[in-house]
Amino acid sequence: MEIKNKLYYTISEVAEILEENQSTIRFWEKSYPKFFKFKRKNNNQQKRYTVADIQILQRIKELVRISGLGIKEAEHQLIDFIPNQSFETMLETKKGLIVDMQISENNSFSEALVLISKIRLSLKKLRTE
Repeated sequence: MEIKNKLYYTISEVAEILEENQSTIRFWEKSYPKFFKFKRKNNNQQKRYTVADIQILQRIKELVRISGLGIKEAEHQLIDFIPNQSFETMLETKKGLIVDMQISENNSFSEALVLISKIRLSLKKLRTE
């Protein structure tokens, strides 16, 4: 997928960029509300994501998926994070995340963290059913 440099992105575009489900992105938004200031477009009131929003989401993905931090621990790390709002940085971060995810998949400790994360997600799904 080619990522275009735009002022605003839809949640479906953000999901493609981050290679995450839209529901995961919404969960992160709700878990870390103070880090997002969404723009609304016209009367349809759909959220529009800026490059800065995507950079924050990329950082959350890095903290949660790669480093294996919980919500509170990741929030403490996010406090010092300042997105530079650069499209090029967003692209470089995406490439770095892909490499990091591939490296972590080869690491047994990281594999255990990913497995724990999957188990947590499965348990949450079971609770909601």
